[in-house]
Amino acid sequence: GVSSAASDVYKRQFEYMALGKPVIATYWSMQDVSLPYLEKYPLTVTLDECEEDLDAQAEKIERFFDRYLGKHVEPKVMEAVFRENTPAAFEKLLVDKTDNRQVSGV
Repeated sequence: GVSSAASDVYKRQFEYMALGKPVIATYWSMQDVSLPYLEKYPLTVTLDECEEDLDAQAEKIERFFDRYLGKHVEPKVMEAVFRENTPAAFEKLLVDKTDNRQVSGV
């Protein structure tokens, strides 16, 4: 499972995203569960922990700061980017599943 410290990092990333803040995230595997969300988020930079070229990593962070420091993502943009994660989408999923069960008689 995920350690408590790693879990806290994931939570913090999603809190920052929910607030529309820039996010610097690291990962050690392309199967990292947060990568698909981070890749969709407009104000994020991801750093591969296995990357040995630290100068390239530093340049990536510098470019990120130059471009995004002090910026934020508007709630409407977040809703559009993460539409499938909104309460409305979850409600629609439940209604659709319920309607399908009623039609099939299950």
